[in-house]
Amino acid sequence: MSDLAEYKDREAAHKDHIENYRTRGYEKGKYEDNAPDKYRIDRLKDPIKPGSVILDVGCNDGGLGMLLQREGNVVYGVDLVQELVDLACAKGVIASQGCVEELKFKDDYFDIVVMAEVLEHLYDPCDGLTEIVRVLDNDGLFIGSVPHPNGNMGHGHKADYHQNVFDEKGLYDLLSKHFKNVELEATPYHEDYCKAYNINPVMKQWTNWVCSGVIKNG
Repeated sequence: MSDLAEYKDREAAHKDHIENYRTRGYEKGKYEDNAPDKYRIDRLKDPIKPGSVILDVGCNDGGLGMLLQREGNVVYGVDLVQELVDLACAKGVIASQGCVEELKFKDDYFDIVVMAEVLEHLYDPCDGLTEIVRVLDNDGLFIGSVPHPNGNMGHGHKADYHQNVFDEKGLYDLLSKHFKNVELEATPYHEDYCKAYNINPVMKQWTNWVCSGVIKNG
């Protein structure tokens, strides 16, 4: 199925990802110091205190999880694709195959949940956010990023298996349904990458967020 496909339901979206999605962030060099993603990755890591128990949703090949472990954290991961889970486990992440809409963890288990470049892939983001709220401690943080709609990856439309495009207001409104405090920050590419490819260094490429004040239902 095309990466621009519209899915009829969550199961169809999952099936396409499991069968076809093989992008590997670590192998693509996303976590190197001069990578275009440098500032996005820094804004994911910076709010996290060493010693945290973290869930990396959509852990991919474990590149981010490996960085977080090096800073003294315990990192669990979940991803739809078993091949990527195996790569994450090889890097020391406690990873398992599964989906964010049905997490196999106890209530209030994690200090931090990270969701980097995943929310836009969900058929129904609210289903995933509901589960994140369930497994996140009352004093925990929810940290993540999505492509900015005006950036090179967003272009205001769906691509690369994306099911949603989030402008800053829409993202804020969505996250505010689940968290009392929502902080958004537009993030550019690293300046070295911009110089190399003649890209405006202040152009918004991602929207990063940090959320606190979990709103528990029931």
